[in-house]
Amino acid sequence: MISFLCGKLFEKKGERITLLCGNIGFEVRVPFRMIRKIDIEEEVCVHISMVVKQDSLHLYGFETREERELFEKLQHVNNVGPKLAFNMISSLGVDEIAKALKKSNAAVLASVPGIGKKTATRILVELKSEFGEEGLEKIPEKTGEIEQAVEALVKLGYSRNEALTALKEINMDDNYSLEDIVRQAFKKFS
Repeated sequence: MISFLCGKLFEKKGERITLLCGNIGFEVRVPFRMIRKIDIEEEVCVHISMVVKQDSLHLYGFETREERELFEKLQHVNNVGPKLAFNMISSLGVDEIAKALKKSNAAVLASVPGIGKKTATRILVELKSEFGEEGLEKIPEKTGEIEQAVEALVKLGYSRNEALTALKEINMDDNYSLEDIVRQAFKKFS
């Protein structure tokens, strides 16, 4: 099982990238927001979910472990396969899905192409039972702010990997603003 890949970005095609890892090119399907942020020849690390079917093997890549875990949990819902789970994460992101689950907002989930009201309701019911009430509280809602912090640090001259490493070392408080997160990351660089 492949869990994580790091390598140079060799090629971008639609929502697929080719990562060159030790002279082997891995084709990985990643969300569009991630593709927009990375450039050819850039060092990229992705959390992998490997989907094996009778006649194919697909690698789905995510920026965070939380995205990958949610992708895998979504596939446990009846009638939600890897393509639909991936589209949900690509369209909404972990933050919006977490908010929709916590507020039981099926309309947000139904806004994803391919998900109707019945499927959205089923996702709410089955994921709530899978996570439990305590588990729902553990779904991070700061991933959007973390991503903005990564972009800010990259614009200030740090590599994407340096920024991610610094941010992983920060103990996030729910009350942290984007500025607080960047400030804490600067302390890690000092």
